[in-house]
Amino acid sequence: MKNSIPILLAIVLFVTGCQLNEKKLDLIVDSGPAILNFQSEQEADDYLNRVQNLSLQELIAFEEARGFTSLQRKADMVMDKLADTDFSTEEELESFISKNSKFIKIIEENGERRIVRAIDETSIHLLANEEGLFQIEDQRYKLFNNGIISSPISKADQLDQIISIPTSSNDEINIVFQKDNSITPNTESVDCLNINTAVDVSYNNRTTTSLYTKTEYAINPWRQTLISQSHVYSEYKVLGLVWKPVKRSLTGFFKYNVSYSIDLGPKTTVPKRSYRPVGVLDYRWINKVTLASTTQQLTFYTSNYENLWAWGDSPSTGTKYLSCNADEICTNSDCEGPSENRCAWVACPSGQYCSGGQCIPIPPDPCFGVICSGGETCIDGTCQDDPTICGVIICDGICVDGVCVSN
Repeated sequence: MKNSIPILLAIVLFVTGCQLNEKKLDLIVDSGPAILNFQSEQEADDYLNRVQNLSLQELIAFEEARGFTSLQRKADMVMDKLADTDFSTEEELESFISKNSKFIKIIEENGERRIVRAIDETSIHLLANEEGLFQIEDQRYKLFNNGIISSPISKADQLDQIISIPTSSNDEINIVFQKDNSITPNTESVDCLNINTAVDVSYNNRTTTSLYTKTEYAINPWRQTLISQSHVYSEYKVLGLVWKPVKRSLTGFFKYNVSYSIDLGPKTTVPKRSYRPVGVLDYRWINKVTLASTTQQLTFYTSNYENLWAWGDSPSTGTKYLSCNADEICTNSDCEGPSENRCAWVACPSGQYCSGGQCIPIPPDPCFGVICSGGETCIDGTCQDDPTICGVIICDGICVDGVCVSN
């Protein structure tokens, strides 16, 4: 008999300036990993709102204090460990991949092999346990990369054993959402793509920095959510065999407009959004922005980037740029920059200026307040003979200390 065990623990975390309050989690604990149990869809939404913006370290602390491991956290921890590990032999690498084959996999692209996540990444993965299971009211759900299935609690044992989405629903198993069926919302590109990618490889062909951004619909059994994701990602070719994530001091910048439509209504445009990390020591820098979210009855039918300007790099590679309909823009004589300029569209606060794409403090002027006599100028805080004082004066005769005199 499965038991529902409430767990109440306090943890203090700050997320975008807000504190996560103490909250009861209802967990189903049996022979397998604990399953989150929600009394309503609204309760599940409220939980996601609390945890979806946590960093990995914050998420680890939050879930461990409550005796739960989400599919999202487990996959993130495996990728983080992979990025942090130096493999000395091919056997060590193969052993790591085999041990974590549920969460990572090898793919081949253009003749190159890469270790990537085997688990897709949307907010609902924070509801699912390591087996992809969660529960809302009287329904047990199971999450796959290409959709979600569900069953009544009375049939939960059968649901737990299913390893792929069935071809059709029946009295016991219901296909809630499937990415490749006719009800999946469509995305289309007009001038920009809804997925944009650029990759830079270092001089020794051992390190890459990739930059990409995309819009996609998050899998959710009761809600349609459109998300824009922006990534700067670093890889290393381990043992000369396969690319794997590697931690670097990543920097990047994204600015874009996204348009989308809902239920054949008017087009809605999301204003420009900018994100600029400074020296992030990780294999990936990622920002996710929820553009729109509706109930199940409404349908998004298009989304695309109207314009996009982005750059990203790491110390091992050069700067890579993405540009789509992002020509120089001028408003009231204020131009926001040419293409392939790291300071393009970077607006710095008062007292700072843009250098290499980052806002840094303007250094103090050592000559501020220093008054020099005629023929002298302040250099590095001291008054010295001005070597250029006659350089801009044109005389019929000659210039002496900035004054025209006859020959």
